[in-house]
Amino acid sequence: MALFGMTNPHTLGGGAMGSAVGANDRDFRPRNIHEMAFKLWPTSPTPFTYMTSKLPSRTTDDPEYKIFEWRLPQMAWTLTVVSSTGDPVHVCTVAAGEAWGVKVGDLLEIEGSSQQYIVTTATTDGATFSVTEWVGTTDPVATDVLRWAGSVYEEGGLSPESISRLHSVVYNYTQIFKDAVEITGTADSTRFRPKKPWPQMKAECLERYLMKHETALIRGQRNELLTGTHPKRSMGGLEYFITSTYAKDWAGSMSLEDLEDQLQTLFQYGSKDKAFICGNTAIKILNRVARNHAALNFDLTGNMNKDESFGLVVKEWVTPFGILRLVPHDLMSQSSVYTKDGYCLDMKYVQRVKLGGRDTRWYPNAEENDRDGKKGYYMGELGFSLALPEVHQKWTDIANYAPDA
Repeated sequence: MALFGMTNPHTLGGGAMGSAVGANDRDFRPRNIHEMAFKLWPTSPTPFTYMTSKLPSRTTDDPEYKIFEWRLPQMAWTLTVVSSTGDPVHVCTVAAGEAWGVKVGDLLEIEGSSQQYIVTTATTDGATFSVTEWVGTTDPVATDVLRWAGSVYEEGGLSPESISRLHSVVYNYTQIFKDAVEITGTADSTRFRPKKPWPQMKAECLERYLMKHETALIRGQRNELLTGTHPKRSMGGLEYFITSTYAKDWAGSMSLEDLEDQLQTLFQYGSKDKAFICGNTAIKILNRVARNHAALNFDLTGNMNKDESFGLVVKEWVTPFGILRLVPHDLMSQSSVYTKDGYCLDMKYVQRVKLGGRDTRWYPNAEENDRDGKKGYYMGELGFSLALPEVHQKWTDIANYAPDA
């Protein structure tokens, strides 16, 4: 499936589905503490931490690391000004910087018509280029949208002009997570029912640690403080990278028609198989939409095979635009606000990041030399990478089902 085990090139395009693995596959053996924790708590409140632990991870040698994004080239241009230098040559002006993607020989078509033009002069300022009529005699005008329709070159011609596109760059920080536990020598030697307390205290310490890491993955805001003795940093999570441009506020009401419109937008870019990590209220409303339109292919009654979802309870929702896999999130469900929210994620563009040699591990013997007792703690310096925010979405305030008008 596309949620787990996917390669992670940060390239915007159609995502191929991943394939399921057998129960004896090596991926089912825990390879880090985050995976081991899920074996301790199969109904873990930290499913996103577990999901990212199953994806290819990235090791950085700097607490500030870069995320490089490549996107498909621009394929359509809205004309703002058109002037003629003698029919049939027209000088077209588009938004500043957009014309660098147009070269001599490109064939452009007025969107919604059969009128086509050949680019005859490339841009020198990033905003203007010249075209001549190829098919049809209609002159382009401002507000027309010119869209690629191929390219045309004469026989025996030279190689075309080359175009290089720069990638965009964003950055994030690694964040230090710590959680400790200690016990007196007397308590450690006392037998409690059903067993000595130290192993259970260590397990609870790990769960606290992972819950804080989980909330940082979701709610984290990128920040750095340099005024103290040493720097402090926090990483940006889903809430930071998925900005309001890619958010849908349902304003307390979800109808089938509005949902279909939003799903069309969600699956426009990226993979056709995405995860929806959400609170229980959001799942409840989605279920009501499905239940009130039983004739549609909105079946939420069956779970994925756990061998395919690495033990997580995941509901499949097959829509006309792609597959949305619902992952209930217990920590979000405990909040009266976040239980109505959810994050639609293309897991192909999500990565767990760790600073080299600083992945999560247990540090024993942290007590002072003369302390009658023992102390230990979990620590890791971890980050998060989410590329191409346009392939993801944040949905908020899914509070009620609204019947279609």
